[in-house]
Amino acid sequence: ATALTIDPHFLPARMAQGDLFVARKNLDQALSKYQAVLQIAPKSTAALVKIAGVHEMKGHWNEAEQAYRQALDADPKLALAANNLAWLLNEREKKPAEALKWATKAVESAPKDYNCQDTFGWVLRANGNRSRALVALKQANALAPANPQILYHLGILYQEGKQSRAAVQ
Repeated sequence: ATALTIDPHFLPARMAQGDLFVARKNLDQALSKYQAVLQIAPKSTAALVKIAGVHEMKGHWNEAEQAYRQALDADPKLALAANNLAWLLNEREKKPAEALKWATKAVESAPKDYNCQDTFGWVLRANGNRSRALVALKQANALAPANPQILYHLGILYQEGKQSRAAVQ
């Protein structure tokens, strides 16, 4: 609060306030703080991604999607926003074809990000491309060998491919 008294436009302090409210599970206050950042910096991708995340926590999928799209309008190579939008479109909106577009952009922007590789693989699976999905998920697993979500996704893919032994492992 002291930093904002000195400089009300000091964005890191405003973002930190929002983060603090998220940590306290006060999502409405967090949204308010992140939206205050947008009043000063309307194309702040950091604020837009945080706003989208808060909307996801609240189960407000349309608002989350809109915020991710705004972040991508401001920075089309923002891997985090593309990845999260792909997940949202695939898992919540049941739009795997559109999700694949964003998952592909995320992987192109951040090929060594295991989350992007995992989402890409999972979206490929949803689009019926199991062989490419397996490649992407193996890449994700190589980047993060102990990640339970990636291992789970690999297990499901192996099980669907009638590879029970690999699925169990």
